Amino acid sequence: MLAEDDMTARAIASAIKAVDPDLIFVVLANSRLVQAGEAPNLQMVHEVLRDRAYEDDGTLVSRRITRRGVA
Repeated sequence: MLAEDDMTARAIASAIKAVDPDLIFVVLANSRLVQAGEAPNLQMVHEVLRDRAYEDDGTLVSRRITRRGVA
């Protein structure tokens, strides 16, 4: 949810900035978290999960879905 919801992503980025702006924000690549972290100029590391499939919009495919359909 936090990777898909702008308000939640911005709230997390704001909290990190308030607690310690030198913290590194680990974000799911191509998610709303990226834009949220860029706005306050936070240091970020973009996480990519090699063993997971991604939807066309960059979100992770549910683990309940297999190559053959729903698990």
